Amino acid sequence: MNKILDSIRECALDIAFPKHCIFCNKLIPAGEKICICNNCSDKTLWLRTVVIDDKSGCEEFMCPLKYEGNVRESMLKFKFKSIKYLGFTFAKEMAAMLDERKFFNNEVIITAVPIHGIRDRAYNQSEVLARVICELTGTDYCGNLLYKIKPIERISGMGYNDKKFFSKNAFHINSRYNLSGKTILIVDDIYTSGTTLKELSTELRMRGAKAVYGITACYTGE
Repeated sequence: MNKILDSIRECALDIAFPKHCIFCNKLIPAGEKICICNNCSDKTLWLRTVVIDDKSGCEEFMCPLKYEGNVRESMLKFKFKSIKYLGFTFAKEMAAMLDERKFFNNEVIITAVPIHGIRDRAYNQSEVLARVICELTGTDYCGNLLYKIKPIERISGMGYNDKKFFSKNAFHINSRYNLSGKTILIVDDIYTSGTTLKELSTELRMRGAKAVYGITACYTGE
């Protein structure tokens, strides 16, 4: 009964506040959870990117979408305007990409880039993505592994060196966890310079992690 009521409520919200495709802005039929229309569904296949380099500090990081056009506008709405339902679409694309990676299994520890407690946000968008990914893939979410201990203003407009400076010693790892030999997957929203992933992956390896991977919903191509 609750599922039926939730479905009716969701359809009513879709009618009052209609969803649009994150690529072409076409209206999405009421009741659909994925904000990608049929005409644009194939675009995600050739946008998927896997990068292996020293910039992120990860074995590899994965990004299914390019941060441009309507995708960029949708991410900004999700991140700063509390349009939370968009997170499902982004996370669905991320989960689909993880299904293709050999390292990914139920033993991987999945966590999200944390935000500082004083940030004025309705929610941590990276955590929303991580939780949906876990729900879709049948894995567990580790929500208290990482903490941000240094308040930082938005670094999206900073240069690489400034981002690196402000990210240094910005995070704390929960000492309750034994990470020896573990594989960690860090979830974030946008990949730009790689400084956040670099800082976190370095700290996690110092605590014994065997391998660190990163996945973001979008990449800027910088």
